[in-house]
Amino acid sequence: MRFALVYLFLLAGLACQPSTPEPTPEVSTAVVEESIVQRHHASVSPDGAHIVYHAHRPNGRVGLYLADADGSNERPLFTPGDAHAQEPRWSPTGDWIAFVGGPDREPGSFALQVIRPDGTGQRVVARSADAQIKSPSWHPDGSALAFEVRRREAGSSHVHLIRLDGTGERSVTDGHEGMNQMPRWSPDGRGVLVAWRDAAYTQGDLYLLPLVDDAFVPGEKRWITQNPVIENMPAWTPDGQAILYVAPPTDDALNEVFAVDIATGAVQQLTNTPALDEFFPAASPDGRWLYMDAFTDADGTNRSSIVRLPLE
Repeated sequence: MRFALVYLFLLAGLACQPSTPEPTPEVSTAVVEESIVQRHHASVSPDGAHIVYHAHRPNGRVGLYLADADGSNERPLFTPGDAHAQEPRWSPTGDWIAFVGGPDREPGSFALQVIRPDGTGQRVVARSADAQIKSPSWHPDGSALAFEVRRREAGSSHVHLIRLDGTGERSVTDGHEGMNQMPRWSPDGRGVLVAWRDAAYTQGDLYLLPLVDDAFVPGEKRWITQNPVIENMPAWTPDGQAILYVAPPTDDALNEVFAVDIATGAVQQLTNTPALDEFFPAASPDGRWLYMDAFTDADGTNRSSIVRLPLE
């Protein structure tokens, strides 16, 4: 898949500068404009018509919201009164949305949960008594989930896999040192992409962990990136040929979005927005759009919005 930045939306009055020669701009707006709350972690429905994301509400809690693909028609999906619900991920089959949530962010509080897009059927799939559960990711047939079990005080984080019915949970990164984070199941279901960091959070790279059978037995990991900057927050392209991730182009820069070709290792910088800090890239199922968080504190307002840009 070939990527080219066509036009990045204006956000908070800051013009984004593309990394390729600038074409004729299209008239565009941020997908979800910033107001009182902040919005993060967009996930696109399988038909590309809707997005789900979490938003910080005025009471300090975090809830799930839905919108059309262009950010219009925003409506709440799940906003528990005194609890949090965040990091939603739409299932490939479209009938479930996975998320993590609980009363607070302390270890043992958050559980891996699922809910129907119409707000019904909420249930817990997995929980941990002494760790944080984070970063759900779906098997491509919707039958299982990968997620992160983080023990920050111990300086470790591991990837667990579990079937949607709550059975068969196992860790697939036992014996791997450091923080094994943000798992992303490959589009062919044959492996899990992992963001790795050392315990001191000074180094970060991406690796692919193959799964050798339906019992989720892990094989030998393969490093995808090994560079001096921290590469983080990976996401697959729909065809499985490339991986999106964020990293600072230089040590003193904010995050930009990159793509690495799985077959060749070739890396392309997709954005060039020095005034924005970018997080959690996600491609639409048809590969036409890139969604991401864009953060700025240039005017002291600490704002974050979800934006999208075309890919070709």
